[in-house]
Amino acid sequence: MFNIDSDGPHWFRAHCAHNIGGDSDPPLRWPRTMIRTLIVGLLLLAATSVHAQPTVLFLSVDDLNAFPIGGHPDVIAPNLDRLAAAGVSFTNAQAPSPACNPSRVATFTGISPLTSGIYYNSQHDFRTESSELTNAVTLFQHFKNHGYQLVGTGKLFHRGFDLPDTAWDSYVGFTAVHFPDPARFPLNGIAGVDVNGDGTALLSTFDWGSLEAPGEPDITSETIEYVRATWAAERILEPHPAPVFIAVGFSKPHIPWYVPQQTAAIRTHRALIEGHVNRLRKKGGKQNRLCCSIRHAEGLWNA
Repeated sequence: MFNIDSDGPHWFRAHCAHNIGGDSDPPLRWPRTMIRTLIVGLLLLAATSVHAQPTVLFLSVDDLNAFPIGGHPDVIAPNLDRLAAAGVSFTNAQAPSPACNPSRVATFTGISPLTSGIYYNSQHDFRTESSELTNAVTLFQHFKNHGYQLVGTGKLFHRGFDLPDTAWDSYVGFTAVHFPDPARFPLNGIAGVDVNGDGTALLSTFDWGSLEAPGEPDITSETIEYVRATWAAERILEPHPAPVFIAVGFSKPHIPWYVPQQTAAIRTHRALIEGHVNRLRKKGGKQNRLCCSIRHAEGLWNA
């Protein structure tokens, strides 16, 4: 969290004392070199407060829960694990609402559903739905108002981009792979089907499987989440004339759970490796050569 003020940081205070100890004491005099150093330091501080605002990367992940960050052991997310290890993780954070739209609106405006009256996904036009939000300043607007270039992609608000109130310098949409061939639906054989015979069908979106059909080439680089992440990485690395706020909204792991074959294979291979490792550990150190091979495989996975 960055405290961005138009008049710069407030943590620097200079205090000068004169006639310490009473009138009989001589005045305190600073050497000229110290005064010059202080002046140069103040000039550098002023320049830093104006020009050195950090690049900000904001990631929104739909239905992430806490799984990748010390959560469920079956979740494989080494990049998110590294990101969490490099910063601070709030493991007891709570969502403002269990529904998508009210949670996002509350997060981006700082105004709770109890105050705004935004409780449903159907209230996506939140500025007209709630008088409390008509003139609310979003998180993105705040950075824009303090000199940041504002670029974004993906799912941030439930619908739309809050235009024209949030004045994006650039908001990019992509044509990429979201779903498998419709002829293969449902991939799991049960989505949208009345499996219990009671007249109630499962949600059609409650589906999972590989994006590619058997024998088709891997399409990881063509998927929408991969394209969004690549775009964000390029924005971070390119030079910017002004400080930049990069907002990226990922739609997964929201249902349906469609993944490239490569991702599904990694999950399967990891489970097999872990199974062999656990069995060998129970047997002790008799199969040292095989244990070393398994540890090597673990190292390759972790890398």
